[in-house]
Amino acid sequence: GSMMHDRISGGRRVGAMGPSRFEERLQRIRLRHLEEEVHPAPADSPWCCLKVWFGREMAVHETLDAHNIECLVPMRKGRERRVRHRVIPARREPAITGYVFARFTITAEALSGMRAVEWVHGVLGEDGKPWCISHEKVMKYNALADDGGLDWENVGHVVFRADEKVQVTEGPFGGFGGVVVSARRDGRGDAVVEVDMCGRKVPVTLPVAILRKV
Repeated sequence: GSMMHDRISGGRRVGAMGPSRFEERLQRIRLRHLEEEVHPAPADSPWCCLKVWFGREMAVHETLDAHNIECLVPMRKGRERRVRHRVIPARREPAITGYVFARFTITAEALSGMRAVEWVHGVLGEDGKPWCISHEKVMKYNALADDGGLDWENVGHVVFRADEKVQVTEGPFGGFGGVVVSARRDGRGDAVVEVDMCGRKVPVTLPVAILRKV
């Protein structure tokens, strides 16, 4: 009888703790192993692209940085906002939302460790294999962002329309084709593009500066 009682009260205690606190504890344990599982990659190694929750790019960057994992979020100047005749200056923001570049020795343990990082929900790739982007391409994209080439207010020479076929020229999706879902009529900012990654359609918000019509 007492054994049964213990089991029930034990079950209650776990229930009272709630899944979120339990998950938090699990997260802490997994993060503790992150540095043991994720090892630096040689200098010219390619980069992976982590899929992260929209608006959480810098939070992921901070976590990885705190665990000595090489990572990069190319930044650009965002959009100026006008509120009641007042111009609110543009802020720095990620040049592609929802993604963070990371570089480490790719092993099953390292990939599993990366997925344990809060706000990360996967690695860009297929069948569990990450797409690798060359160091040169990542640096080129970062330089383009630094030089203002991806700033939101830039006016492009081309205006994109829904259903047009495009190719992505730079960044993690560089070289892939896709179809425009939506874009602004003034040639500024971003377009939503359904990128075709080896037969899989991935909707991504991309600066129009890295798109060209096909």
